[in-house]
Amino acid sequence: MKKLNILLCISIALFFGACKDKEVTPFKKVSPLTSVEVVHPTRQAFTAGVSISGKAMPNQAVTLHAMEGGFVKTMRKDIGDAVQKGEAVAILENPELAQSLKRSEAGLERARAALLKAEANLLKMQAMDRAAAAEANRLNAVFVKTPSLTPAAEVERVQAVAESARANVEIARAEIEAAKKEVSAQAAGRDAVLLRLKMLTVRAPFTGIVTRRYVDEGATVQSGLSNSNPKPIVEIQQTNPIRLTLPLPESDAAAVRQGMAATVSFPELPGKDFPAKVSRTAGAIDPASGTMQVEIDLPNPNGLIKPGMYAKVSMQIESRKDVLSLPVTAQVMDKGEFFLMLVKDGKVERIPLKKGLANKDFFEVLNDGVDEAAQVIVQGKGLVKEGQAVEAVRVQR
Repeated sequence: MKKLNILLCISIALFFGACKDKEVTPFKKVSPLTSVEVVHPTRQAFTAGVSISGKAMPNQAVTLHAMEGGFVKTMRKDIGDAVQKGEAVAILENPELAQSLKRSEAGLERARAALLKAEANLLKMQAMDRAAAAEANRLNAVFVKTPSLTPAAEVERVQAVAESARANVEIARAEIEAAKKEVSAQAAGRDAVLLRLKMLTVRAPFTGIVTRRYVDEGATVQSGLSNSNPKPIVEIQQTNPIRLTLPLPESDAAAVRQGMAATVSFPELPGKDFPAKVSRTAGAIDPASGTMQVEIDLPNPNGLIKPGMYAKVSMQIESRKDVLSLPVTAQVMDKGEFFLMLVKDGKVERIPLKKGLANKDFFEVLNDGVDEAAQVIVQGKGLVKEGQAVEAVRVQR
């Protein structure tokens, strides 16, 4: 028994000695690959559309000023009142203009009286001319027959009288022309005053609604034609039709054209969709925003749509069959540009996206190197970078 214990101790000592002399190789841990979800592009019938938000604006809006200075005698319209084109909104008075009208009318009457006098004088001069001419003709005839009985001096005197009478007729005609010009000048002066008086009535330039009122009765206002900072009278907006202004992204600008059908809705008017058509496009991209302005005129006979409301507009751009497409979750935006992230040979590759038709769910892929066999990352794009080895997990669409 004692011998057995000794052998056991020797065996244990030899075992630990061997372990001490032998190097231990550590276990090397292998990191698992990052998993990403991928899809393959598929071909399908495709209806491309664009959905954009815009703002309802009045079709026309104007801040009315008086075209002639005066004080406000009567305000015919107030906030919320409907106005028709040409209808009076406010009436002003200007006592100085009233006096100017009296003076100009008096001047016109004097000019007309002077014209009548000149016309009467012409008739008188014409009668004297005829009488002088007849006397000169009679005396010349007598002188030719009996020169010895008719003094030559008398003949010359009568002829001089006839010539003077003819000259007086021409003078009378000239006086009439001058009188006519004076009448025209006085009438023009009177008409100018009448026009200024007419401008004391402020009228609506188009049919609409008064949305703001700036003055009260009795207030003094200046002419908006001759003063740099006159006080306005009212603001008028035309809300039928309402004008929708839409900033269309550059990528969709080429596909949208005048007359294209659209559907308009407003968050403030739930459950109501308004069919419409594109009324006009700017035809150019704004370099600052990268968008093209599109406008839609929307009938608004009941005033249900208010200026300032936000609108959501959907437009179907084009329909095609057999379109190679990907879900919108496959695209990556970086600094305003779109990219695709592919898995090729187990590694991530990022390429610029060439996009065609698009709607809210899918977009058309136009890249030459992307086909139905491509593996496009849809989930996990933010967890990987180009060149990284990944594990592609296919998901069904």
